[in-house]
Amino acid sequence: MTLSLQTLTRPGDVVAIGHPTFYGALSAVERLHLKIVEIPVDPHEGLDLDVLADALERHPIRVCRFMTSPPV
Repeated sequence: MTLSLQTLTRPGDVVAIGHPTFYGALSAVERLHLKIVEIPVDPHEGLDLDVLADALERHPIRVCRFMTSPPV
């Protein structure tokens, strides 16, 4: 993941990340001096697409990083 972020971003770029997420993902983003926009992920409903759409309109998001699970 770090290699992908280094390739696709520069310090100060904005990354959309699912919330909650793995701590290691947050650490990688912070080490690379990227800004984070959190997008809620419900374990049953999945990614909140309305919040994502709003974030894409309001922020210059360079990369999206989501790790969702299939419906139970």
